[in-house]
Amino acid sequence: EVARALPAAAPRRSKRAVAIAALLADAKYQEPAGKASTRGKASKSSVVSVLAIPKVPDQEGAGAKKKHALEVRLVALDALELLAGEGRSRSRAAIRAVGSLLEDPDPQVCEVAERVFCTIGSGRRSAVDLLTELLLHPDEKVRARAARCFKVATLSMKERALKRTMHLIRHADAGIRNAASQATAAFTATAEQESVAVAAAAAGLG
Repeated sequence: EVARALPAAAPRRSKRAVAIAALLADAKYQEPAGKASTRGKASKSSVVSVLAIPKVPDQEGAGAKKKHALEVRLVALDALELLAGEGRSRSRAAIRAVGSLLEDPDPQVCEVAERVFCTIGSGRRSAVDLLTELLLHPDEKVRARAARCFKVATLSMKERALKRTMHLIRHADAGIRNAASQATAAFTATAEQESVAVAAAAAGLG
């Protein structure tokens, strides 16, 4: 089992540890050897070592290296969940890093990112704002993930969430309207949903 030493070793509210984990979770950082800077490779090497992820021998094929890179990213996401969880760092960088992975091309990364976002984004203003942006994403799957995350992210942030999403309920794009409706349904009761729809229609938002 992969050790999660980074969260345990880092100070309780370490922005640096969050930044390192966010970097490792980013697909752009999983580059072939020799393309990253010396400083970047040293940082990556040391953190991967700390996380107890075995290195892939140079003679291994592209498939093994791709699998290893994915493992690094998933472990980094797990680390972010711990580093930015309750009582730990409140860095907005963690919200942004995990939120960006809700639109990752790898479905496994997206699935884990959604879980982590719901953990670290609970009751966070930055999470509500980022999810609102993702409701406008051209990919239906990304919009659906954002809508699902709203239920947790809007705990104690309902008023802000309503202000951010109300105008999207009458958006010209049917997909965006549907995603916005799903998002508001995630954090409002049935009566409130009807009131929101009526208010949006009365305001002529679109």
